[in-house]
Amino acid sequence: MVCHSIEQSWPSADQIISTSDVVVLVMGLTGVGKSTFIESLTGEDTGVGHGLVSATSGLGIYCLMLNNRRVFLVDTPGFDDTQHPDTKTFQEIAFFLRQIYTVGLRLGGIVYLHRITDNRVSGSSMGSFKLLEKMCGPRASKFAMLVTTMWNEVPSEGIECDKAFQREKELKTTEEFWGSMVNQGSRMWRWQGTQASALSIISSLLWLSDSQGPIVLDLQKELIDEKKNLDDTAAGQELSKRHGATWQRLQQELKGLQGSFEQSLNDQDRAYSQRLQIQRTELKQQMRLAESAEQDLREDVASLFALKAKEYQRLFIDTQEEVIELSNQVVELKNELAELTHMEKTRERDQENSRERARQKTKFKNREKTKKEKKKMMKRNSLSVAGMIGGLATIAAGAATMQIPVVAAGIAWFGSAGLKLDFSKKKKKKENEREWELDDHDG
Repeated sequence: MVCHSIEQSWPSADQIISTSDVVVLVMGLTGVGKSTFIESLTGEDTGVGHGLVSATSGLGIYCLMLNNRRVFLVDTPGFDDTQHPDTKTFQEIAFFLRQIYTVGLRLGGIVYLHRITDNRVSGSSMGSFKLLEKMCGPRASKFAMLVTTMWNEVPSEGIECDKAFQREKELKTTEEFWGSMVNQGSRMWRWQGTQASALSIISSLLWLSDSQGPIVLDLQKELIDEKKNLDDTAAGQELSKRHGATWQRLQQELKGLQGSFEQSLNDQDRAYSQRLQIQRTELKQQMRLAESAEQDLREDVASLFALKAKEYQRLFIDTQEEVIELSNQVVELKNELAELTHMEKTRERDQENSRERARQKTKFKNREKTKKEKKKMMKRNSLSVAGMIGGLATIAAGAATMQIPVVAAGIAWFGSAGLKLDFSKKKKKKENEREWELDDHDG
């Protein structure tokens, strides 16, 4: 299995398992920062949801390489998810925990996230806390990290900071909140919104599971070892109790609404009657959902998980095909990149050759120009040079015959011819001669 996001897929054991692999569940209500927490660790875009509809549409598996081991982070839907009823979410989590327990993939623990910025603990939060406690059981509660989030939005001092600390204290000390699990060994952490902070949380959890594990949740033992159905497990009973309470509450509201509706009919208040009718319809719909959730919990676990296994296998095959297609595209892109790189290098080499030819051509032109200028200078001074040579010959002849007038005439002739030389050209001639010497040396 490649270390990347696989949405709702379940690979076979021989494809993913090694002795060092470990699984960490990331849980919490919708919007507490589960996807952001995982993204800070893996760098993968997990599809962060900021709207009313949660972006986490199922169990998302993400791989983190940490200290030469693979840590599979499992992003779970919240129990208040807008697309997943809490019973469906519970079934998904239960199936996953059952599968990793069956194939021997080690559970490293649970990271449960809760917003410290919430002014009060909602009913959904309290229900989720209780489900987490029932899933873990007393012996495995110490492997659940209770993490408060959004601290990066809390001022470092002042009233809001004091309120955040007070809410944290209430979470820790209130039995109905995190107090019960803290008393059983769960630890509280603050996530500061950074990768370093997230790594600290995960590393601490893995150190605990390595030193005090292996971890087996009560829900896993109940489903596998005790072969219970979902509604017979401690967590399933807690969820069933919640559904029953919801149904009873809706039933009472419906009875009260029925009386108001009948009274509005007697008063012939049609507008009010229509509003009450809409409320009755909504209440009945909510009651049907509660009844359906209760029926889902009573579904035979063997047939339910067999069906889910087929669904996951099909999704996994689809994912594998997508991975193969993406891999082929990567190979094509690599080949195109190699071809473009080769073309670029060829173009650069051709340009360099062209520049070198231009340099040689310019050098040749400069040499030719210098030679021409030398010839012109020699031509301009040829008569003067000839006169100087003649003067030197006359001087030599006069000296040989000891004829002083001849020597004097030769000196005069030599001097007269020398005065006609262009000394500026003569200077340039010396510079050119130095250039010729350098060129000849380069050649």
